[in-house]
Parts: sequence; C-alpha cells; structure tokens
Amino acid sequence: MEPFGALVLAGQHALGDALEALSASAAQARSQHALLELSQTLMLLASLARQHGDDPAAREADAERLSIVEQIGPEARVMAWARGLPHPHPQQAAGQGPLSPREREVAALIVGGLSNGQIADSLVISERTVENHVSNILARLGVATRAQIAAWAVQHDLAAPTK
Repeated sequence: MEPFGALVLAGQHALGDALEALSASAAQARSQHALLELSQTLMLLASLARQHGDDPAAREADAERLSIVEQIGPEARVMAWARGLPHPHPQQAAGQGPLSPREREVAALIVGGLSNGQIADSLVISERTVENHVSNILARLGVATRAQIAAWAVQHDLAAPTK
C-alpha cells in the first residue's frame, strides 16, 4: 500500500492498520533504495505513531530520517520530510566527535605519553583541571584507561603537538 492509502486508513480512525501499511511501505522503499519516498513515509509513520502513543516507533522513524539527511547532506533539510529533525551537535557536525577542542588537546598529549603534570605544564593549566579533562574524556568515550584514550585519539588522527 502506498503512503496515501495509509492516510486514508488513519482518517478512518484505523491508526493500527495505517501504521502497518506505512511500515510495509517503508520496507518496500528501503528495498528499492528510494530514499526520498522512504523519508516521506517515515515522516508520516512518526506522526501517526505519536498519535497512536507509540513513541519508540516514532523515535525510530525520526532517527532513520535523520540518518537519511546525513547521507544526502545539509541541503536535504529544506525538504518537508526533514523539517523538525534535530541538528547534529556542532562538534559532531565539524567532525570532532564527542570531545571539546581542549579535551582533544589533552587526548593528543596522552598519546604522547605525558603525565597529568606534564600536560598541565604544556597547556598552562592546573593539574586538577587536567584530571577533570581526563575524567570527562573517559566518560564521553566510554572507556576506562588512558591507553584507550590514546587508541581513540590515534584512530581520530590526533597527534601530540611537537615543540
């Protein structure tokens, strides 16, 4: 069934049937790699899912729409189906990942094997501030050791600055 048929069902107060029809339409669009049709269907699916009280299904549809926006690029945000989607965090949009610029500096110095005291001297900040940055980095990356921070930093092309 096409998305229009699902809207007819919704208008007849058959939201459950409409959600099933939209899910089937989305699956078909996925199988055909029809991103625009899929996006429009997901927009309708999210809206009807919210009306039906199915917030997890609505969030899933919105997440998939956001993924499509990221695939197409920022120009997709002018499309009706992309309106209302959250914008990526500025750091992530700039390709910096979950760390602030200062945390990235600290991570790069960890790659160089520097201690907290040495990092503090290098960045002209207190050792306690470095400890806070390291703790924040561990939490944001979901890791437990400085070695894991260093591995992440290397994977993300951070290098310790040379003097």
